[in-house]
Amino acid sequence: MKKTIILLISCMFSLSINAQIPNPSFEEWDYNEDRQKWLPVGWNIGNYINNPQSTDAVDGLYSVMTIFEDQARLTLILDGISGRDTIEPFYYVSFWVKFEGFPDATKFIARVSHALIWYSQYNPYIYDNCNCVTPRINFYVSRCEWQQVNFALDCNKFLQDSVNVNSYSINLEISAKTWGEATGKTGPGTIWIDHLQVSSKPFQTPFIKPRAGDHFLAGKEDTIKWDVGTAGHKAKLFYSTDDGANYNLLSDNIPADTGIYIWDVPDTLLTAQAKVKLTDQNTDDILAESDKFLIKPYILTRLESNGEMTQYNILTDRWGFANYPEDMWPEWYYNQFDYKGIDPFTNQLYDDVQAPIFGEINPYTFVSWEAFVKAFTTDACYFDVSTGIYSPMAIANWSTDTVAWGGSCFAIAGSNALAFSKKDAFLSTYSTFPAFGTPLSVTSSEAVIDNITRIYAHCYGDPTDQNWDNPPAINQITPLQVVNELKTHFSKADVTPRSISFWHNHSSGGHSVLPYQLRQDANHENIYYIDIYDNSYPNDFEAKIQVNLEDNGGNGSWFYDNYPDWGGSTNLKLECDANAYLSQPILKKGERSDFILAGDSIRIGGNRFEDIRITDNQGKSAGYYDDQLKYDIEGSVPLIPPTGSLRKPYAYYLPGGNYSVKLDNFTSEVANAFFFYNNKALIYKRNDAGESQTDRLIFGNGLSIANPDEESKKAQIDLIIKEMDREKVFRLHPMPLEPDDSIRFESPDDNQMILYNYGSTKKYGAELNSFSSSGFERFVNDQITIEKNTSHRFIINWTDVEESVLTVYVDNEMDGSFEDTLLLNYHVTGVDDKEINSLIADLNLQVWPNPAEDKITFSYRLNSDSKISIKIFDSLGREIMTPLNPERQIQGKHNLPVNIAELPAGIYYYHFIINNYKINGKIIKL
Repeated sequence: MKKTIILLISCMFSLSINAQIPNPSFEEWDYNEDRQKWLPVGWNIGNYINNPQSTDAVDGLYSVMTIFEDQARLTLILDGISGRDTIEPFYYVSFWVKFEGFPDATKFIARVSHALIWYSQYNPYIYDNCNCVTPRINFYVSRCEWQQVNFALDCNKFLQDSVNVNSYSINLEISAKTWGEATGKTGPGTIWIDHLQVSSKPFQTPFIKPRAGDHFLAGKEDTIKWDVGTAGHKAKLFYSTDDGANYNLLSDNIPADTGIYIWDVPDTLLTAQAKVKLTDQNTDDILAESDKFLIKPYILTRLESNGEMTQYNILTDRWGFANYPEDMWPEWYYNQFDYKGIDPFTNQLYDDVQAPIFGEINPYTFVSWEAFVKAFTTDACYFDVSTGIYSPMAIANWSTDTVAWGGSCFAIAGSNALAFSKKDAFLSTYSTFPAFGTPLSVTSSEAVIDNITRIYAHCYGDPTDQNWDNPPAINQITPLQVVNELKTHFSKADVTPRSISFWHNHSSGGHSVLPYQLRQDANHENIYYIDIYDNSYPNDFEAKIQVNLEDNGGNGSWFYDNYPDWGGSTNLKLECDANAYLSQPILKKGERSDFILAGDSIRIGGNRFEDIRITDNQGKSAGYYDDQLKYDIEGSVPLIPPTGSLRKPYAYYLPGGNYSVKLDNFTSEVANAFFFYNNKALIYKRNDAGESQTDRLIFGNGLSIANPDEESKKAQIDLIIKEMDREKVFRLHPMPLEPDDSIRFESPDDNQMILYNYGSTKKYGAELNSFSSSGFERFVNDQITIEKNTSHRFIINWTDVEESVLTVYVDNEMDGSFEDTLLLNYHVTGVDDKEINSLIADLNLQVWPNPAEDKITFSYRLNSDSKISIKIFDSLGREIMTPLNPERQIQGKHNLPVNIAELPAGIYYYHFIINNYKINGKIIKL
């Protein structure tokens, strides 16, 4: 059995305590090859004594909660060491510590013990030949002040022994005891530990500030701190903007041991390679030299390969096109989207049988289906592009906000951010976008509009609407938070740009711009200006959003003079990183597929031309009604595309639950509401809506619909169920609703649907559609009768919808017992033998030769563009061939050869289906 040897050597070499106060942050740990190597650091914080204790990361600090004599053990793991030859004679340790939270009268003693633990390949035991007892370093610290502790470990004794080392760690046991004036122990309190560093070389005392990566704000005062220099000596202070290649005198005759200098940083400095240096004025010896740090205003910059920064220049870095309809959505461009021609992804006609919206939607509708698919990908939007099988869930999501163009500002701002910061990646992702030297040289073209509209489609998916939805949401974030975010955002050399969106505080509508600078008013420290590139005002080089931090209880308010009545105390928010537009967006999803909502969230919306009021069980509301935007329901988030025109939200994200929905004040003839939840979508729609009418819906484990008006109505209800390899669409149409009538529609599982009729007797139609990679199948029966106070439960074989019988279980009293069963075949009213004969005559359908030995040909003529499919069955009714999956074909003569050489001799049957009308025939195989 192998043994592990653990050796314990812990000899104190030196100890010093410094009372300077750092700006602690773990991100500032450094690796400096020239001066010393900070070894990799890992933390294990646990209980040395079985006492309550916790660790929390606050502002980059580790805190250890202490009660009375509690102790904490911190294990500093030093990796990458193997073999005795890598061990150094001395290791130098430094860390900062402070105590806070104790009573004011408390005095403090901190005891630090340290032990070097060596790990070998044998069983563990303590190697104690060092003849050392772990020493304790006692020192006093002041309340709430940072103290630096430095000490060294003597490893010479260990080097005299021939033990191979695999890795090792240093244990630092830190305990705090508190003594009151007379009463003894006092507590509890917090020990803060930061900047734990280990080096194999003696520490040169670096500048305390600036540290590596610090940001000094150009044009403002900042503090340089050091802890070196002899009393009575003078020093010179220098600064460099080129990584120390050249230095400029900052000040001289400085008392060397002062340790502090207030620098009024010139507003002309812009460098990612700044350094400061302190020298002895008499000898020119270097007393300290800082690591590289950053000097810049709060501006948008990118870091070049040579280490220099380039700042955004609105004169040349803005686009040469603008957020104008003639640039972004001109008639000559949108007229191509008539949705009656060829789908560019399938190279077939748009199929308005699979997706009826293609037969209803206008060309000017924004965004186009083409842009939506390019953003979310064909895999998410089609089952199979080669056969033209669409995803109904993708179609439904696209159609939730299909309205006239209202602006492309979101995409113009986001794309301009990428063009400045990630030009090569932008042109690689959007490969048809014109190459450019400066963005200003790019003017409007078909390729530009294509790509800008594709980027705009991102606003309908994550991570964009996740950014709007996640706390703080657009209705919760304050202007103060935006200013602080911009400070952090611009305090980097290589800034990942983020556009900024704002929404009307007193009505609806939104807009997106690109912020490129944050400035503080010279005379009012609470007023900031966000300089922006506004693509709706591209020649306004002084466009800015003003934020006054004195307003709103210190949380601030904003104002923009190009939109003077929009400002207020909220609805101003940074978008997600522009890098998000280099990847495809997704709609919130679960684990199975795109377009599936995760968790219990619900997306509810309606027609932009109607008012919608969504009410929860507590009577709280969300929606747009009485000319006001409401989101009183906790967790509700209105989704308003950031466009300059006044637009009502197209949807609302809501937590899971039951909701009533009221639709009224119609300004178009279409009433519409949709509910996306889990893997389902329920869509309600009716035409001939009147301005004085009202529709009432209740959502919760299904959808209830009531007609409170005096007029009769006819509605359509769609249920879409998305599964891994199939999507199912169950449609009720038309569904008559008499005055004071009501129905309910629900899906107890992914295979069944139930219709409850609480009102008068009705005749309605049911349509079942199955979409999968193997094809599109459709069942229709438009002559179903349901009595009052009766439910219909629908069962069908979803794997073979077109050839199935629809089974309807009838419950006359809705008590759970089925009094009747209807077996329904495919049936469309008005199709009789005379019409079929006329259709056959027009087709001139021929199957020749028949009988045949190896090949037959289907010949037919289409008087108009039609959807065609052909199936062949054996004498037992089994489908054995599908020569033609559902396909949209153009007007004219068609010949389809079919190879039947492999079929056994016998009699076969074909179904020739044109626009869902079926023609049957016989084939004889010789």
